[in-house]
Amino acid sequence: MGIEHEYMEHLFKVVQSLRAGEVYGTPYGPTPDSFRGGSPNQKLLLGAVSYCDAVVIQGDPGISLPKARALVQTLIQFQKKAHCLVGKAWEPLTPSHGQLWWAGWLAILALAVHAGDEEIEEGGVAWVRAEAALCHLSGVESPTGNYTVVTPGARGARPGKAGLAINPARDLGYDMLVTGKMPKPTNKKWQNRYFVGPLFLSWLNSRYPDTFQKLRAPGDGTFLAGPGEVQIWTEADLPEMKNALHVQRTGDQHVSFFPVLQALDPQWGAALLGGEPQFWYWEPGLGPKTGGPNPYKIPRISDPDYRIVVGPGGVP
Repeated sequence: MGIEHEYMEHLFKVVQSLRAGEVYGTPYGPTPDSFRGGSPNQKLLLGAVSYCDAVVIQGDPGISLPKARALVQTLIQFQKKAHCLVGKAWEPLTPSHGQLWWAGWLAILALAVHAGDEEIEEGGVAWVRAEAALCHLSGVESPTGNYTVVTPGARGARPGKAGLAINPARDLGYDMLVTGKMPKPTNKKWQNRYFVGPLFLSWLNSRYPDTFQKLRAPGDGTFLAGPGEVQIWTEADLPEMKNALHVQRTGDQHVSFFPVLQALDPQWGAALLGGEPQFWYWEPGLGPKTGGPNPYKIPRISDPDYRIVVGPGGVP
């Protein structure tokens, strides 16, 4: 992951210190004046790292809270235009990189609550609820009672890397929001830099439970169809999208697809049909890696109980 690895490692040390009731006192570096270069993932994590350092580390002349807040405010403005948009680059639901987005926004949200920064907290709550709502449309309940996500999006599976069609960190975060239950502290498998988002979510639940409940409180309006009888997120929670996401559900069966997806390594469609997950993603000869029209014939559910279009076009 390159520099993303460094950012995630730093956020991991911050959240581990907070969970231990301590302060991680080594800043990543000076707070930049603006975003320069790098991918959308890197810009998001840079904003999160800068804001976390500005909130929890005091007295370092290179750490500026006003500069860090300005970076996060820029990120919030991008999210109002389209979910997972940074600059001109768009990364909607990200099966392979979801852990980066959950880490960045949960870190920002948790530290905003810690600092009493209501404006940034509001932006963080909005992003997490929007992401959870999108996940819920393609959510799956397993026989063990855990909740996972089978969804299309940017940077999904690709030839030789079909395992990237899913994301365990995003699945764990979604499960925590649906159930309100935290993983057992003795389970070390989820306590590493990959699961920074769920770690911040767990700390938020223990330290600021009222804010944690804001993320999973039933919204007003039409509830989104999802697994089981779960009714938490509504159509009002759904974010703006640059390309339209089509979703059909009948019970646990669902199909989600983008007729057009302008993103890197597009995963155009995903479904749970007959109890088996299916994915349709970029392969050589199926259009450019930067996306475009969906080259697959995606199966549809006959006479679905629920269907929605998120983004351009609205509900059919």
